[in-house]
Amino acid sequence: MSTQTTTSKPRLFWLDRLKGLAILSVVIFHFFQNYHDRLSLVDILARNGAKVGYAAVDIFFTIAGFNISYGLASLLIKSSKIPINWLNWLQQRLLRLYPTYWLILGTTLLIYYLFNNKFNLDFLELIRIFIGLTSYQEFKEINPGFWFFCVILQAYLITPLLLSTCNYQPQKILSLGILIGVVTKAICWFAQPGSELYGLLADKNLIFSYITQFCLGIYWGFIYFQEQKFRKI
Repeated sequence: MSTQTTTSKPRLFWLDRLKGLAILSVVIFHFFQNYHDRLSLVDILARNGAKVGYAAVDIFFTIAGFNISYGLASLLIKSSKIPINWLNWLQQRLLRLYPTYWLILGTTLLIYYLFNNKFNLDFLELIRIFIGLTSYQEFKEINPGFWFFCVILQAYLITPLLLSTCNYQPQKILSLGILIGVVTKAICWFAQPGSELYGLLADKNLIFSYITQFCLGIYWGFIYFQEQKFRKI
């Protein structure tokens, strides 16, 4: 790979391949998870596919953090105070997220209508789903896979606060992510499974369940931009 400059960033093909493998892992997991003929072989594949699928989700959040910091790293080199227009940054991210989300949401609702399927949602719940910030239980009424959009949206929304709080220092960002992750796991450990608190933190509702992976990706993005590798020899 050529030497990194502050003005141009080469496409990271290894990152594209990693995304592809993660997507394939999730597809395999959900395929065997919903396979109708529960043969013994299918059960084995479903159990092992679940492990790979869960790991793939962690990889997605790590990649998301990596992409964010890798894209902002050039600004770190140019100035100690990063002149980031966070409103514009968020607008660009939302313009990439929402069209695809709304297309899939509209397609899903159309399928419900064509096949006369019903869902138990009122108007306000549909509005929350349209925005993408709602509970996993409401998403389950239409498409449980939409939880990922909700959590990645939260990740983008907290990014300005996360970076500014840690003064854009990768080590502090990683340390904060580990701390929040440990506290979240501790709360889930002591909370009663099935309780509202447990569901809020552990059942795919909030970014806190993936904050460590997200911050790890941010840390790696800064390091990789500077070193062109993930660690010094």
